[in-house]
Parts: sequence; structure tokens; C-alpha cells
Amino acid sequence: MPQDNAYRKLSGRTSVTYQRLYQGEDHLLVVDGVIQESYRRFYYKDIRAIFMGKSVRGAIYNLILGLIGLTLGMIALGGTTGAVITGGIFFGFFILIMLVNSAKGPTCQCYIVTAVQTFRIASLGRQAKARRVIAKITPLIRTAQTELSVESHDASAPPPPPDSRWAPPMEESV
Repeated sequence: MPQDNAYRKLSGRTSVTYQRLYQGEDHLLVVDGVIQESYRRFYYKDIRAIFMGKSVRGAIYNLILGLIGLTLGMIALGGTTGAVITGGIFFGFFILIMLVNSAKGPTCQCYIVTAVQTFRIASLGRQAKARRVIAKITPLIRTAQTELSVESHDASAPPPPPDSRWAPPMEESV
């Protein structure tokens, strides 16, 4: 009998790190590493914000790849027939990687904020993917936090005592 998986994969690894993001019933699970894995769990009720900001990482990658490709292309033009062919192949390879990087779209940095920490989700490195994942988990976060606020507002409970630090100033009588 097939076993139902409690987690749904939201995003996979990045070009630098191996981080995966999974959606659980009441939390997000971030798995870092391959051989030695570390796990972080973010309950929907504890998430205060999810931030996504633009990054220049993709443009820097394209600049480096373009410069390497251009350098190899220039070297190939001044060489023998074998050097021209080899340099042309490497030039094409680096330019192809640069075009694939551009086609994937703009890069971003995504963070989950809780009461205790701000954690970078490295596997959400492209804006399109980050927007899709945020759109999937936002209703779950709202539902969990709405249930929490309904449970915490009990009508039969007495109101909390006033905080003496914020009491109005006392008037002096003459």
C-alpha cells in the first residue's frame, strides 16, 4: 500500500548550496546539506513575515560568464586552427550558460521572520519561484494565525490588568 507523504516539496537546491524547502501540514521544513543534513521547522503560527528582495547575483554571474567567454573568444581569434575551434567551443559554452542564467529570470533573496530569528531561504533564489511559493503558503499562514487569534480571544476570560507603566499621569490637587 503506498504511503502518503506528509510533506510537499516547494523548492530544491541552488547553484551554491543544497537546501530544500518542504510544506508540511502545520509548518515549513528547511533541509540543509546532503551527507549531513540539518533541519529547521517554521510553524505557520510563528511566522511573522516573509520578505523577498531583489539581488544582483544573477547580473554578477552573467558579467563573469560573459567576460570569461569574451576572453576565450579573443584568445581563439589570434591562434591556430585548433585554438580557434577549442576557443570557439569554450566561448559558446560560457555564453550558453550566461543565456540560460538570463532566461531563468531575476534573482532575489527570501527571508522568513519569526519572533526569534530571521532565516534566509537560499533555495528561493529566483523571483518567479519565490512568488509562487509565497502564494502557496500565505493562505496556510493566515489560516493558522486566524485559528490562533480566535482561540486566544475567549469571551469568558477577564480582561488583563492594566499595565502600570502606561497609566495616565496623576493630577495633583491644590
